Amino acid sequence: MNVVHSKACADPRAAPKQGNPLRKFLGDGALYMAVVILQKACSFFTVPILTHVFAPDDYGLILLLTNASGLLAVVLGLGLEMAMVIYLAEATDPRQIRLIASTTLWIRLVLFGCSLAAILAFLAPVATILVPGRNDVLSTVAMAAVSMFCMAMLQHFGQILQAQARNRARAFIELMVTIIWVVTIMLGVLVFHWGPTAIYVPGLIMGLVLIPIYLVLTRDSFGFCFSLPVARRLLQVGLPQMPANVAAVTMTSSASFFVQAGVSLAAVGVLNAAASLANMVSLFFFPFAQIWLPFVHRHQDSPMARADFVKIHTLYLWGLALVLAGVGLFAQEATMIVLAPEYRQAFLYVPPLIAAAMAFEIGNVFAIGLGIAKKTYHRAWVMALCAALYLGSMWLLLPRLGLWAVPLCALAAYTVGGVLLTRLSNRYYAVPYAWGRALAFAGVTLAVVLGLYRLEVSVPAFLIKTGAFAALAAVALWLNRDSLKWKGFSRRAPDRA
Repeated sequence: MNVVHSKACADPRAAPKQGNPLRKFLGDGALYMAVVILQKACSFFTVPILTHVFAPDDYGLILLLTNASGLLAVVLGLGLEMAMVIYLAEATDPRQIRLIASTTLWIRLVLFGCSLAAILAFLAPVATILVPGRNDVLSTVAMAAVSMFCMAMLQHFGQILQAQARNRARAFIELMVTIIWVVTIMLGVLVFHWGPTAIYVPGLIMGLVLIPIYLVLTRDSFGFCFSLPVARRLLQVGLPQMPANVAAVTMTSSASFFVQAGVSLAAVGVLNAAASLANMVSLFFFPFAQIWLPFVHRHQDSPMARADFVKIHTLYLWGLALVLAGVGLFAQEATMIVLAPEYRQAFLYVPPLIAAAMAFEIGNVFAIGLGIAKKTYHRAWVMALCAALYLGSMWLLLPRLGLWAVPLCALAAYTVGGVLLTRLSNRYYAVPYAWGRALAFAGVTLAVVLGLYRLEVSVPAFLIKTGAFAALAAVALWLNRDSLKWKGFSRRAPDRA
């Protein structure tokens, strides 16, 4: 798409006064991030209830079905989620916006609808394949499939709002999601005693309540139309992304199947509990990533874009390191507060799981050149390589290391992937990210966490951990004092035509 530099754009003094793009990023975006943080916090605080209600076998069953449905959703998604966001963020013609959104919706409806019908038609064989030896899971498997369909539709509409940077509308929807999820889970688990099925009922309720609201919010982005050329363009960007998504989900979901086969279903439950604690970092990851992608594609041509992307990257990396310190150091205390006694050993695996998640997110989020240049096929072979590395190392190390193999293999594979994606991205859109000092600080932080987090729970140990965290935070703030004074983009982004 051509970029036209108008006279007003060439002379900043002649340009009409525009809102600061960074303030927009941190303004409406901050509202959305706040709601998502509330949502993730509510999810975290349901963990103690679920681990007290469900035995490790049932908690492991939830992880197995969630991973299986997630893997199927990625395959059926064909990578269209990234392709649609990229093209919608760059589109300016209302007719083109309608064609992109409508064509993507029809593809998803057909694929997910046919898959749901097939699962329900062959429910017993599917349940036997997923959970051999258990005959009481048919209703849970069926509800997981229905939830997958509803969540795919909700994701589609949410990505339209994401591409259009309509973060206030997204914040409203996410608040509704949070309320429905918490209320339905609590009623299903504590009042109606639906067992593991209760985890997937909110997906159905959200679909019934929120899809009509989404249709109203995105009514200008739809028409009863399907464009084969648009579908071809979407698939050209999306299909290369699908193997990358499948590889990433395979890495996360295969752990539960490896552990079930090599250890036990109860061990899968412990792993799920550890992952639930480690997922506290998603309070930081998820909302940032959701706002970052369309923001990059709207402002990539700004004269100051690269410099400001570097500053955002720097603050994000140092913030991640402090999140690792805060959650990792106090993982043992958190497990004692929120988990049932049979899950207490889960704290051992929390810091390396957080480090693995950080390695994946850093490489994935900041490899922006691949999306800008529409070279998403690089993600496919990089993530396939990472998946092969992960699966091979898991096969070798799980019998020797037990559950420790899961985070250690993931950390190694994601680190390789992050390095490759970043280097490839710089071929197409070079950004001089300041990696050295931030990664050195992250390494020191991880070493401090691993040295202290296993101290027995006591007042002296708590004071030592608190002092270590305070020292790390003070160093981070001091070394980034100039970046924290930064006022953002100094020039408006050029107009697109």
